[in-house]
Amino acid sequence: MIKLLNFSFVLLFCLVAVVALPRLKAFGGALLASGFILVYLLVTQYLFVSYRWWVDLLIPTGSVFVLYSAMTAYRFLTEERHAREIKSMFSHYTTEKVVNELLEHPELARLGGIRREVTVLFSDVRSFTTYSEHHTPEEVVSALNELLSAMTDVIMHWDGTLDKFVGDEIMAFWGAPGNQQNHAELATQCSLHMLQRLGELQHKWQMEGKEILDIGIGLNTGEVIVGNIGSETKKLDYTIIGDAVNLGARVEALTRNYNVHFMMTEYTLQKIEHLLPVQGQKPVSGGLGHIRVTRLDEVTVKGKTKPVVVYEVTDSELNK
Repeated sequence: MIKLLNFSFVLLFCLVAVVALPRLKAFGGALLASGFILVYLLVTQYLFVSYRWWVDLLIPTGSVFVLYSAMTAYRFLTEERHAREIKSMFSHYTTEKVVNELLEHPELARLGGIRREVTVLFSDVRSFTTYSEHHTPEEVVSALNELLSAMTDVIMHWDGTLDKFVGDEIMAFWGAPGNQQNHAELATQCSLHMLQRLGELQHKWQMEGKEILDIGIGLNTGEVIVGNIGSETKKLDYTIIGDAVNLGARVEALTRNYNVHFMMTEYTLQKIEHLLPVQGQKPVSGGLGHIRVTRLDEVTVKGKTKPVVVYEVTDSELNK
């Protein structure tokens, strides 16, 4: 009878531990194991006082402790390995803040393809081919690196995911891998900050007697497929694909045609409309209360049959 009690106790703990421990934090797991041991001690005390049954304490409680320690150590090692994988994968693309969010919620870091609404940013240097033809390779690389480094710092400041550099073009997005519900607002703030930083660089280049570089920025919001894409044996990149991405690139290209620095689609505007100043009221500082959105045109871009409305975005504080 006593052996059956001991065996049943250890078996019950094993079953509960297998189900519960993966869902509990370390403190919760310790409480579970301690609770089992406490219940067992109370039962054995009752049996001894009531029936004078002497029940072995060492083997069952020791078994619980060993099982709990082994499962905790295994979970720690697997979680630690998973955390290293997340850091290794995403620290190249996004900020420490977003990486920490992924560590807190590992389900957000699924490496397979998923659908997610994001806001994508494209930025390109104006007339860079002409610039390259009139400068030495060393000058071209130096100027481009200075510009791209500054723009990357701004993207990281606004918790963006840096997708890639394609020559003089930058692609970034918000809304993945972290759960950024305000992705359109973050992308808009980042774009305005990039133009502010560009102005500082242009002033510096002018003081140094260098040719001034200029950029255009395009934003679009929509559903994309996000995940690791490429060769599983050679190289995988965490990136986004879909019509929303292509439209973002087309909109950035339109900034040259309309001679503006920053354009967004109607889909991005829909996400930030509630943050804009009320028409007829004085712009206010903070948030997006200081920006002005002007309807430019309804265009049909390459690869799309449905026209899209595009807007110029300017910053009243930047233009002071």
